[in-house]
Amino acid sequence: QDGSSGYGLTYANERGEHAARVRRERRDEWREHTRGEREAEEEARRREAREKEARWANKKRGSRNTVGHETGKLSEEERLARLAAMSSDAEKRDSLRVSRLREDTERGEKSLGELAASAPERHHSEAAPFLEKAQKEAFSVGGKGGLEDRIGATKYYKQRGGGDD
Repeated sequence: QDGSSGYGLTYANERGEHAARVRRERRDEWREHTRGEREAEEEARRREAREKEARWANKKRGSRNTVGHETGKLSEEERLARLAAMSSDAEKRDSLRVSRLREDTERGEKSLGELAASAPERHHSEAAPFLEKAQKEAFSVGGKGGLEDRIGATKYYKQRGGGDD
């Protein structure tokens, strides 16, 4: 097939071909009808971009950063306003923290310092009791004994084969 008939696309019948032709004609009509509006919108976008660039170029480089925020020294009123806002935020944060600590102590939860002070006296290289129990169960035969018993049981079963190794 040649490329002039829609890149090899064919229609199942005349009705499908007619519907496609009508869609193309309506799309072309719409494009022609709205061309002025679309071009005006595009021109407005371009104009806005040019104006924005011009505004950026006209700004003093030393007193503004690339985002457009003022940089440099604050006036005395701005500095006092920022200090007041920071101190009120700090007070609010501290009061929330104190209330959370009070709630935790009422529920019986301990702080990290209290947990560290009440920890059992054992060397840091010793395993925790739950780890010792898990290791003992893993390396024992039937949950009893230790590694020696496990090695002995393995040796017994290997020797039981009658030395056919």
